Parts: sequence; C-alpha cells; structure tokens
Amino acid sequence: DRTKQIRNKLLNGLNRYFSFIGFFEKDYLNLYNLDTSSFLLNIDQGFFNDLLKTESVQYNVFFINRILSIILKDEYELIGNEERAVINKKRKGCHHWKSTYLISKKVHLIFDFEKMVNDVNNRLSAKIPEDYKFKLQGYLLNFQKAGCFNYLDKIVQISGQVLINEFGDKIGINEDIIFKRNKYKTIPDYIFDALKEAKGPLTLKEISNIINQQYPGAIKSVAALRGGCQHDPRFMCFGRSSVYGLKIWEKTQKNIKGGTMHDISEEFLSKYDTPKHIDKITGYVGNYRKNISSKTITDK
Repeated sequence: DRTKQIRNKLLNGLNRYFSFIGFFEKDYLNLYNLDTSSFLLNIDQGFFNDLLKTESVQYNVFFINRILSIILKDEYELIGNEERAVINKKRKGCHHWKSTYLISKKVHLIFDFEKMVNDVNNRLSAKIPEDYKFKLQGYLLNFQKAGCFNYLDKIVQISGQVLINEFGDKIGINEDIIFKRNKYKTIPDYIFDALKEAKGPLTLKEISNIINQQYPGAIKSVAALRGGCQHDPRFMCFGRSSVYGLKIWEKTQKNIKGGTMHDISEEFLSKYDTPKHIDKITGYVGNYRKNISSKTITDK
C-alpha cells in the first residue's frame, strides 16, 4: 500500500515536477523524427528505441507520453487511463489501457475518444454469441462532443489506430466496426435457435436435422439433444413423445401448453372446487392437443 501511495503521489505531481520542460524548444523533437503536425502523435517502437538508446534511459511509453504532453501542452491532449496502468487503480466500466495517446486538441475538443474506448471495452466484456457490426462512421458519431463532420475522416483514422492497438483482433475495423464472437454456442443454444426458427414444436430428430444442416457436425447424437432440452428452463416438453418447444410460447402463442395431458387436465380441475365431467376436461385439453378423446386422457 505504501508503494502504491508513493506512485500515486508521483503520478499526480508529474506535471508540476517537470513543468520546466514546457519551455524547451519543440524543434528538438525533430531529432527523433517525431511528426508534431499529425493529429495523432504516435510513439512507435522505432521512436521509442531511438530515444532510449540516444538518451541512455529506461523510460516506458507512459512516461514518455506524459513528458511529451507537457512539452506540447498547447497542441495535444493526453488520453488513456494512466492510473490503471501505473498504479493499478481500477475505474468501474473503464478499459485497462495498453498505452496512452497524444491527440490533437482540434479533434479532442469535439470527440470523446476515451468514452469510445470504454464503450468498445464494455461491449467486448459482454457475451457475444455471434459477430455483429455497425457502420464505423455512424458508430463514432455517438461519441462526438460537438459537430465533427469537418474532421470525421481524421477521427475515423485515429480511432482505428487506437482501437486496433488496444483491442487487437477482438474487433475488426474497415468501413464497419465488427464485434467478434467471444462465446461459443452450447447444445441448448443450438436447440433454442432451431426452435426459434421453426416457430413451433419439433421432435428431437427434426431439431437435429435443422442444426446439422446449418452447423454440420455440431450435434453428435440425438441423446445429447435430449439432455439439453430436459435441463434448460427455456424449453418445455409436450407429453412423453420427445416433442419440444420454447417455454415462452405459452405466453406469446395461442393453444400452446407444455406438459402431459394429465398435467393440462390437472390444471383445468384446479380452477374448480367441484368435480368436472370428462367431456369438459377433454374439451379443455383439446385446446392444446390434437386428435384426442376422453378415452385418450383416461388411458394416459
């Protein structure tokens, strides 16, 4: 804890401790071929290695970016969660940044890069069963602070570099931003999709055929499907015939009810305090089961 307190104190005081370097000539940065006219001041590995070798120092990229932000305080804004990287201070819902970035004040004033990165992080932290995507420009407009159309191309370019550097192959960047699947389907998930597509009850064999047509080899046996249906609360069984459906259908569709005919008969009788004739029971059960008679119910 003491070490963490010292680091926190140093981090908070860095700008004050090194304020004198703000008076240095910015032209000195040209010695390292640093393009101070770009909208994103990118500290690549080449610049990093040259600086460490020339100055005989062992700085990390966070420290170098902080120093540059002091020298270039009038032109650039430093973004990224230094506290998380340097002193492991967590902020709820915030991304653990791999680096910090110097962004031109012109675009930083009109676009919230940190909010964008945190949104991507939160999306990737959730379960993603299937890839999904947004048009990149449309997605980025959600994070504008002010009208940014004049600089939209630059914002797209900067955002792409920052997001790829921070998240790697977890996302795809082109004309779209693609959030890639991070959760693989379980057998119940396959069953759910098959029933949802069918919009009606199916036998295990029918479910198996649909799944194997779309995902060859995903289901090894019908027995595996039976276990998936019986132990997942999303599904219901119709009688004892290995016919299954979605539990939600009882609320969203007419004449759909799971369970056996005895279960449905018992539900009907539970509404009354006196016995009911078998024909009344048969009529009620007939709302949910086809081709039945009073004998069918009593035999079951």
